[in-house]
Amino acid sequence: MGNVEYTASLIQNQIGGDVFRIETVIPYPADYSDTTNQAKNEQNENARPELVSHLENVSQYDTVYLGFPNWWGDMPMAVYSFLEEYDFTGKEIHVFVCHGGSGAAGTISNIQSLQPGASVDTNLLTLYWTDVENAENLVMNWLN
Repeated sequence: MGNVEYTASLIQNQIGGDVFRIETVIPYPADYSDTTNQAKNEQNENARPELVSHLENVSQYDTVYLGFPNWWGDMPMAVYSFLEEYDFTGKEIHVFVCHGGSGAAGTISNIQSLQPGASVDTNLLTLYWTDVENAENLVMNWLN
């Protein structure tokens, strides 16, 4: 289980709800360096990777917890694919980011630009990659 998936499981354990995994048709490599290199190439190309699955009924959700790793100072391009596919107008988006040193960078403003009709919570949760393993209290405090 990766850092984002683990953090999502902590959130789900506290508040319930569905978990939707943003996965690309062409998977990221298992090796971290290869993954971040692919992510850098996607950023350079401003790519929008094709997603494996799609939300059936976005209207059933009032609140979305959006988590992702921060690669090269931005969201993975697959998250752009996801956010450009749906209209979250009138919904709350709460963001959590796992990173290796750059925090959330400008991701909140990017999400706000992609989802101008949504209420994007600026009180986001950022977790340095070595802190994720012991993040249960941080997640609970953030949710409260």
